[in-house]
Amino acid sequence: MTPDTEPQPRPLIFISYSHLDKVWKDRLLSHLKVLEGQARLEAWADSRIEVGDDWEAKIQAAMAQASIAVLLISRNSLTSDYILTKEVPVLLERRQRDGLRLIPVIAEACTWEEVDWLKDIQFYPSGKKSLAELPKPRRERELAAITKKVAEFIKLAGPTPTATGSIPIHPRVNISRLPSTSPLLFGRDEVLEQLDQAWDNPHCHILELVAFGGVGKTSLVNKWLQGLAEKDYRGATRVYAESFYSQGAKEGG
Repeated sequence: MTPDTEPQPRPLIFISYSHLDKVWKDRLLSHLKVLEGQARLEAWADSRIEVGDDWEAKIQAAMAQASIAVLLISRNSLTSDYILTKEVPVLLERRQRDGLRLIPVIAEACTWEEVDWLKDIQFYPSGKKSLAELPKPRRERELAAITKKVAEFIKLAGPTPTATGSIPIHPRVNISRLPSTSPLLFGRDEVLEQLDQAWDNPHCHILELVAFGGVGKTSLVNKWLQGLAEKDYRGATRVYAESFYSQGAKEGG
């Protein structure tokens, strides 16, 4: 097979979970298989480790190669020494350094609000109930929504880390510090066109959009970035995004 025809590695989705929450890991994987079956991703959990493998080396390699990490949160995971000392620090470092997307999923009721590293990351399910507290139809909808969010992140992801686990020091795309928003956007075609025109104008280096908080500026930017991603970012060498929403939005901010 020539280099031009070699298949590109699929984005790897790392699942962090306690073995006591295996039922939730299996339910999540059953939904992700929809995307796996279309060769759009590779979902990885430690259940894939074979007898005789160096299990810790396999986990570390999978975290190094991951484009997205889903963390199943429960009292079991939040009291797991291995998860808290071996997995979470690595994933948080990769989030800060490489733009790794983290998706915490509250599997069972627990005091996750008291965990500092979880406070600034958007989580699932929507609302305040865990997956275990939801009726089955709602629970399945939430798992489907998580799968859809993974699919959206894949479109926006930068280059997949190599099979050796090496990570580029300066990733091409890092938009992890933008809040997640709904992919649906209505009535903004004119502004999206304005953004496209600014991009194509070689004399325009800054475009400022001024509006009150909560009217959808972040949703607009996320939608525009999604369109750029579908066109390989239209020749951009680097793409970075940052949100400063919290500044002034709360007392002492």
